[in-house]
Amino acid sequence: MKRHLFYLFLLIFAATAIVTLLGITGMITISTGYLSALLSAFLIESAAAVVALFARTDFYSKEDDRIHSEAILALQKEHSDTINSLKNEYLASQEQNQKIIAGLNQSIQRLNESDSRNAAEIGSLRFDVSRIQEIFLSPPASPNPPKPFPKIDPYAS
Repeated sequence: MKRHLFYLFLLIFAATAIVTLLGITGMITISTGYLSALLSAFLIESAAAVVALFARTDFYSKEDDRIHSEAILALQKEHSDTINSLKNEYLASQEQNQKIIAGLNQSIQRLNESDSRNAAEIGSLRFDVSRIQEIFLSPPASPNPPKPFPKIDPYAS
């Protein structure tokens, strides 16, 4: 029954629209009183059709809200898993970095200890070298120091 009413109103709307448009364009002769009534009826029918379409359309359906909520929750879960895995990787890398830093600090400490030992050895060697230089490069100490050469004057006769 609903379907029959729908098609009946659709037929009336189409007939009114066709007769009104033909009357306005002058293809059919309609008296001015009837033409203004047909035009008014056509405009009211068009407005009623638009209002009925908007009234029947569910722009804010609960089903759409539920679907969107589920999608948002799924995205949040997906991203929270990614964030948690990245956080775990970051913490693991931080632990590795701490171990590397501790190893580097130990190596630096050993190098510093080695440097201080080397510095002590170098100081000892410098002392030995200066002592050797003193011994070999200084004139021998003799009980009779050498006499200086006599001065000869080539112009003296």
